[in-house]
Amino acid sequence: VQGTAGESVTFKSYDDVTPYNSDWYGIIIKNPSVQSTINYATIKHAFFGIYIYNSSPYVANCVFDSNTVGIRAEGETTAAVINGNHIRRNSYGGIWAIYGARPVLTNNLITSNWTVVFISSGAAPVLGDLSDVSTANDGNNAILNNMPVLGDYDVENMSISAIKAENNYWGTTLSAGIAANIFDSSDSNVYGAVDFEPYLLEVARTTRKNGIGLLVADQVPSELPSALLGNLGPRMVLR
Repeated sequence: VQGTAGESVTFKSYDDVTPYNSDWYGIIIKNPSVQSTINYATIKHAFFGIYIYNSSPYVANCVFDSNTVGIRAEGETTAAVINGNHIRRNSYGGIWAIYGARPVLTNNLITSNWTVVFISSGAAPVLGDLSDVSTANDGNNAILNNMPVLGDYDVENMSISAIKAENNYWGTTLSAGIAANIFDSSDSNVYGAVDFEPYLLEVARTTRKNGIGLLVADQVPSELPSALLGNLGPRMVLR
């Protein structure tokens, strides 16, 4: 799927009047031998926006909106690159990583989901890892105004794997506030730890020429809840 910044490809419900978040199953990627690409697409009203099984696609500059789950990554050979997307308003979860999947998430804006990242069954997604020389997995995700107050979490690690989630902005500058919205070994020692430190004190300034847009205090997309405005200062920019 290859859209452009000026003309994205849209996948959505057949029902324009009363669409539901599972009106169709979603896009399934099961191609371990060739890397698939989804670039500049809007995916709405699906059960799974994208279901990735034992494949490693490149998913960039997309909007995952009002699905049951935005992205499901499954299988030990799944190492998808998920970069520069807006993942929002998915009723059951922004991203599921299960059964050994290891997707890499960078430069994503993740807002108004139930659980942002759900991890189980030996999966180990990389949300940000500053321990190596590569800059391709440095995080820079902005995780804002999601709904852990309803009983779920920004990251819910139900896997024994230790999870790297460094160098992201979590909507607060307080370590305790970030930790309170993460379920990991500190809540139950049968699960792995989520390493979110160091974390960003503001939304990252990244240099993505092919990004989904510019987020600033005086230019907030209309679909973002107004409560988010209180968290944005004049220096908070997502390119």
